[in-house]
Amino acid sequence: MMNELRGSEVIVKYLERQKVEYVFTLTGHTIVDLYDALYSPDINLIQVRHEAVAAYMADGYFRVTHKPGVVVTHVGPGLLNAVPAVANAALDSSAMIIISGDAPSIYEGAGAHQEINLLIDLSQHLTYLPFVKRVWQVHHVHNLERILDRAFSLALSNRPGPVLVDIPMEIFSLKTNKHGIYRRLHRLNDLRIRPSPEKINEAINMILRSERPVILAGGGVRLSEAEPELLEFAELLNAPVVTTMGGKGTFPEDHPLALGFAGGWGNPAANKALLEADLVIALGTRFGEVNSSSWIYGYTFDFSKSRLLRIDIDEKEQSKSFPEDLFLLGDIKATLREIIDQLRNLIRKGKVERSPWFNSFKEVYDKYWEDFMSVTAENTPIRPDYIVKVLQMLIKKDENISLVTDVGWPKNGIAQFLRITKPHNYITTAGLAIMGFAPPAALGVKLGNPNLKVISVVGDGGFTSTVTCLFTAKQYEIPVVFLVLNNYSFGTIQNIQRIHYGERYIGTAFYDKYKRLYNPDFVKIAEASGVKGMRIERPSELLDALNEAIKLSEPVVVEVPTALQPDVPVTGHWSISEIYHGKLIYMFDRRENIE
Repeated sequence: MMNELRGSEVIVKYLERQKVEYVFTLTGHTIVDLYDALYSPDINLIQVRHEAVAAYMADGYFRVTHKPGVVVTHVGPGLLNAVPAVANAALDSSAMIIISGDAPSIYEGAGAHQEINLLIDLSQHLTYLPFVKRVWQVHHVHNLERILDRAFSLALSNRPGPVLVDIPMEIFSLKTNKHGIYRRLHRLNDLRIRPSPEKINEAINMILRSERPVILAGGGVRLSEAEPELLEFAELLNAPVVTTMGGKGTFPEDHPLALGFAGGWGNPAANKALLEADLVIALGTRFGEVNSSSWIYGYTFDFSKSRLLRIDIDEKEQSKSFPEDLFLLGDIKATLREIIDQLRNLIRKGKVERSPWFNSFKEVYDKYWEDFMSVTAENTPIRPDYIVKVLQMLIKKDENISLVTDVGWPKNGIAQFLRITKPHNYITTAGLAIMGFAPPAALGVKLGNPNLKVISVVGDGGFTSTVTCLFTAKQYEIPVVFLVLNNYSFGTIQNIQRIHYGERYIGTAFYDKYKRLYNPDFVKIAEASGVKGMRIERPSELLDALNEAIKLSEPVVVEVPTALQPDVPVTGHWSISEIYHGKLIYMFDRRENIE
């Protein structure tokens, strides 16, 4: 018979069997017993100053390891503080295990300290229902290990995502002999679902009938670890590859078949190629608004003229937006392997021939990048596109650089202009586009892969949203460079006010009560935190400063006075323009009807 362990010890022993390296957490009275058990030499407890920072770090950790990030929160405000970061992980399909303490169940509904019970007693777990894959509330200590095993399994299966295990306070200290039963190590892509042979044959016939196929690589390629298969598939078909924001980096963008990122802020060549395609082969993409130009035909896609073959692990994606001609439910890597093997046999028999119909778009793609790389800056504040150019210069020399980007120019401008070759070169908040993601997520990326040279590219608004992660960086000596683009505003939204509301800036520029622009001194904030701070005074200093910051192997803040303009070019479409002026444009309307 197994010896009895406290619930907390059961949790820690299970986490050790799952080879969990880090627990990201902020303390509280309901989880103190679990902290006591976490004296484990095999698990590092990372203490943060806000629960959202813990969840962002766990998200970043997953992005480079494909191991679930583990977050431990306290009852009530602890669990609720993590909501935005966990929702972001859900929309970007990051596996995460949230273990939360709850009020003692013996006091259920009586008003225990910090219990949420206004409508339903002991109900904090219900707040996570809209965005996690599953919620469990543990009612008996004997069930604890079984529920944890289900949580790890579900978080990593099919389309990964966060799950919540809600544990009333007494469960941590009650004892059980029901442990050591669940021993299987759960890993992403353990089970690879394949479509039926009939569906594979349908897909191959559709591909063979096409003359101008384009491959659209989404975030599902990254999650499926299907980069080798994507490259082999593209070269086999001699078909161009474009990506979504989540798929950027899954195909080397210096490859002759690469046409870059598509969508509202996409590369013009990618959008043009998709419009000319007679078949779009979509791999693991949700067809979100940004990647689909608000689903208006004529900007990025036109499925009244081209066919859509879609492969995805999530059956809920079927028929959600664009109408598919064929939907294959399956893992991207496994499904591509099936298709490749059969296509290769046909090619040996001389049944596939295709001319490089996309050469003109490749010329557009190359010219667009060359024009971007010719951007100059002589004064401060520095043009944001020049800052992105400097980042391109860094990555060209060192593919080990990981840019973890926040919203605005760091996300959209880098996606549009930069050419990268590895998935870790560009990590962003694609689904929720949440401000403040990049600084703490960069810490998680660095912990997950210490060999990467990690730069958090973030605006001043985003940096101040999660600035407490700077204290965590110093506390644990996590060597991340925080590149802060300071334009004294929530720049993307201020530019919307400039374009659509006659420059009536309210709630976007950081004005004080005398209408003077205000921001804290980021270098002094860094120094007060024990972190090195630099301020760029001239554009010519930026490249050297970033190289120096990387070499220091310690947390560094690099503040760059940044111009509000130019805007990131909208090469596709975003229908907010019409909505601001009282005109609603329905999905699948045509470009010529709204311009």
